[in-house]
Amino acid sequence: MDTQLVIEEYDSFVALGRYREGGKFLELAAEAARNENDLEADAIITGELIGHYRKNGVKTKCLKAIRYAKRLLKSSVTDDGVMVGTLYINMATGCTHFGYPNEAIEYFEIAEKYYRENLPVRDKRWSGLYNNSAAAFEAAGDLDRAEEGYLRALRFTEAIDAAEESAITCINLAGLAGKREQQQKIDKYLDRALYALSTVRNPGAYHAYVCRQLAVSFACCGRNKDEEALLNKAVAIEEKIAREATRKESR
Repeated sequence: MDTQLVIEEYDSFVALGRYREGGKFLELAAEAARNENDLEADAIITGELIGHYRKNGVKTKCLKAIRYAKRLLKSSVTDDGVMVGTLYINMATGCTHFGYPNEAIEYFEIAEKYYRENLPVRDKRWSGLYNNSAAAFEAAGDLDRAEEGYLRALRFTEAIDAAEESAITCINLAGLAGKREQQQKIDKYLDRALYALSTVRNPGAYHAYVCRQLAVSFACCGRNKDEEALLNKAVAIEEKIAREATRKESR
């Protein structure tokens, strides 16, 4: 089974806001992979399903998919260590989201082992590992380890010039500073997030998504002008993408 095509089709549903249909499509694809006894495809699609359920708040199905993925990984589903590490990250992030941070931390530790053995040191996926594992420590109440992890993520993203990921990491650090009532740090990291976004030369759909995510944090901190600017920027990018898509279709 061509899992890349499956993921692209799912993404097309998401882009149109058809989340329920996208989830159903993934479920049917996973069922097909199992019927074909394609364990690697099953594992990849299960990872996508875990993410889908997490983002849409479907707790029971998400936890069930995590347990199924754990059973799958006991089999030799693939020799692709990066894929295995990424599946553990999906499992871990789902656990954090639904209130099982200690289990998540265990999965993140396994994921990091696979990444260290198989993933290039400057690959952007390290940012996801560092940020999400820090979030698990934060959820578990270990704020020192959480800050350590977020700072590790920030050093990494700034070193590889991953501006959007740096901005996300700064927002995570600002949120952590909020829990500690450290106002100076909150402002410092919010400003740093804005600066990171300002360095992007050709912002695309992902940049617009990040702007919308960051706008929520700025609103929570009472920085309404910055919130408005981020939302306006997101709208402008999205409208430009829509115009370009219309032009292509008319050719």
